[in-house]
Amino acid sequence: MLNLNFIQVTRKILIVANDPRQRRIMLGLKNLGYDTVLAETGREALELAVAHAPDLIMLDLTLPDMDGLEAARRIREHPTTCFIPILAITGRSLTEERKRSLEDGCEDYIYKPLARSLLVSRVEKLLA
Repeated sequence: MLNLNFIQVTRKILIVANDPRQRRIMLGLKNLGYDTVLAETGREALELAVAHAPDLIMLDLTLPDMDGLEAARRIREHPTTCFIPILAITGRSLTEERKRSLEDGCEDYIYKPLARSLLVSRVEKLLA
């Protein structure tokens, strides 16, 4: 008799956000079984991305210490983190910013205020 045991792997998400309301929505992914790590600055994001090697980075483009797109570029330049998908979180719906986020290494973007259902959909798509 063939016995197949499937191992459920917990996916890790690095959340980079300094807005408490948006952070609460993103941290709600824990309730869906995701492991989350939180950074509030671009520098923290770079350090935690290297230390934790998450499966996905959710990156607010408005950070207190550096532009989120600069953080995305630095993440892409590091050999340990260059392959991790990045979901940009932005409050501006400017076409130029969307274009820049994709050029600077983000796979997708989503607008604030965050809608939980859309956020979950994008996360699942990027982790598929």
